[in-house]
Amino acid sequence: MAAELGFGATIAGATTTSLGTVTSLGLPTIAADNVDITSLSSASQFSEKMGGKIDAGEVEVTAQYEFTAATKPLYDSVGLAAEVWTITFDDGSTLVFSGFISNIDAGELNDEGKVEMSYTIAVTNLPVYAT
Repeated sequence: MAAELGFGATIAGATTTSLGTVTSLGLPTIAADNVDITSLSSASQFSEKMGGKIDAGEVEVTAQYEFTAATKPLYDSVGLAAEVWTITFDDGSTLVFSGFISNIDAGELNDEGKVEMSYTIAVTNLPVYAT
């Protein structure tokens, strides 16, 4: 498998078309709960476990601060209904998932350089990767 570069990757929602100028994109981490099913009649002293609920994780987006007509609706959409999101990699492959914006951090003003803001998109289903 060839290595994947982040340069050229994009993210867009079905209705949210702009998240500003994206500078980094954190892909979701999918994790299952560990349910302890150990009992007094277990075969050994080792814990017995089984998989529980699956959490599809979050997508972390960092962008240059741009409070424009295109990004203002993001502030109004925190916690609203999920929409379909597509991350497109530089080779044309995609990661498609449903999710909603759960957090917006408007960043920090300082004298060190550009101001960045971050968005968190809570993923609500299993992401599908396609080439």
